[in-house]
Amino acid sequence: MSHRVVKSLGDREGWVAVADLASDLATASDGDRADTASETASDRDAERRRYRIRLHHVDLPALADRGVIVWHRTEGVVRLSDRSANAAAGPFDRDAAERSERGITDPQRRAVLDIVREAAPKPVTRDHLAREVAPSGDAAGDAATERVAIQLHHCHLPKLDEAGVIRYDSEAGSVSYRGPTESPAVQSAE
Repeated sequence: MSHRVVKSLGDREGWVAVADLASDLATASDGDRADTASETASDRDAERRRYRIRLHHVDLPALADRGVIVWHRTEGVVRLSDRSANAAAGPFDRDAAERSERGITDPQRRAVLDIVREAAPKPVTRDHLAREVAPSGDAAGDAATERVAIQLHHCHLPKLDEAGVIRYDSEAGSVSYRGPTESPAVQSAE
């Protein structure tokens, strides 16, 4: 859905209320469904609420982490970053946006991204990430950490590297953050 968020923001200028963005996305999805005539106002409100929740917890944090948007969380407004606004003038690459969204919205990848961003500009090791991300209190202990390290190496870290948010040196087992070290709230003060 992140590609739809970027496209919707690209169609507007300046700051957009998150509630308005959710409403736009919900309205656009109405056209994707066959039978909207039988929907009640309550159904439409519930759909807008679902979009608002997903925006707040999934799409906007992921896009802000990548520097695609600037998001004032406390004020509930968002806009394309200057870099993205300039890129929006060119053709929209839906496939690239979907690859990027899949790379960042996974909960385990978001946890990794948070740890790596917190450590920036210093790199962290894959083993450190595995210990941090592995379930705590797991009776398997070292085995669970090893499983997570394998998942990180073969799946999560390459996808985050492909999405452009980290650099992963698989031979050294080193991970570093590519994006800005400020939180999205600090970025929005620019």
